[in-house]
Amino acid sequence: MRVRQIGSIVFGNNANVVVDTTALDAVGGGFRVVDIDSPQPFSAEIAFIQPTRDLALRALDILARDVYIRSRRRTTPNQVGGAVVLIDDRDGNATLQSLLTNAAITLIAIENSSRGVIARVRLTGTLVGPFASTTVASQTFSSLRAYEVRGMTLANVDSTKLAICSFFAEIGGNASLRNAFFIFETQESGTASSRIYRKNPSSVSSNLVLESFNAGGSTTLQRARFTTAGNGSITYTIGDNELPRDTFNLFFEVYLPSVPSSDVFYTINWTGQPPITGVVDFSQSFINAGIYSRPGVYANVTIQINNAPVNTYISPLVFVPVDGVFTYNAKANDLGIISALYPATESSLPLFASDISAAQIGELRGLPGFVTGKFLTIFTGMMTPTIENLNATVALFTRHIEPASYM
Repeated sequence: MRVRQIGSIVFGNNANVVVDTTALDAVGGGFRVVDIDSPQPFSAEIAFIQPTRDLALRALDILARDVYIRSRRRTTPNQVGGAVVLIDDRDGNATLQSLLTNAAITLIAIENSSRGVIARVRLTGTLVGPFASTTVASQTFSSLRAYEVRGMTLANVDSTKLAICSFFAEIGGNASLRNAFFIFETQESGTASSRIYRKNPSSVSSNLVLESFNAGGSTTLQRARFTTAGNGSITYTIGDNELPRDTFNLFFEVYLPSVPSSDVFYTINWTGQPPITGVVDFSQSFINAGIYSRPGVYANVTIQINNAPVNTYISPLVFVPVDGVFTYNAKANDLGIISALYPATESSLPLFASDISAAQIGELRGLPGFVTGKFLTIFTGMMTPTIENLNATVALFTRHIEPASYM
């Protein structure tokens, strides 16, 4: 990789650093698919030239101070602590940036030359993430319905590159919305099918009814509602080849109309699976039942709800693949804003959830950013009694990544 800048040292513009006319060539840190967005190793050798030995050592002190101070505080663009490292993109422009932390500087040699005294050092450390573009592009997707699965094409992402994404979502019709579950699924092409699968109830006990709602486009889903308080069951029949042949996390949602006077219990089981029991949380309506892995096999999934208040709602089942997805679980009273921003800054929280006015701050669980290609799918899980009124607008912010520039 061709390094243009480390901290305050700009290569090619500093006559006291021995490099070629434009940049410092350094061994790349490699490209790792599994943890591409995790901290990355960094190593580079730098040679300083000065008239005297004392001045050469002074230059090393300046480097050490620079790296130390910048790793202890947020940098100029208000990003998380670390010394800025800029490298060339494939067009030869210094546009790819990461931040260096945990740095170590080792003196290799001090040499006399016809040009003066040269002090050579090796700088190693950890980059907080992959090199990504300093330019942020945005794209907005509107009118996402409750429980919708929608394919997205990122117009600002080159089909040959990757991008690290942040997002900001605003939810309309959010009165009484307490929990939302958003999923981003990476896709290999624009024609690939999503593996996220929604399953309607097949039957319910006599004190429940099925209600239909629009889940985007021509898709209609059903949820169950208690018409009287008490105990009831919902059954979902899975056909032999209905699900994609994959391993899934199985989710469902139980929406309570108000804080119950006593605990509401759920039990879920399916063919070959012993019952799984828990307590329904008023503010955490989405429930992860466990791992479901029965490809190509018929099954009945049954949910039993005990001590449910009248107008308790039970959602369609949601099967989420265990890989290739990034999940965001948000909680707040009258939840209206969800944002996951990368990199973290002083002026904006990396993970944030609240009502529209930000008066009621909640909680968001997920990653501040995720890496994808040009194509992805979004699932917008959310429920209130007036589910048809719910709609989300999601703005995606992308910074492109070029692995060839640093591998």
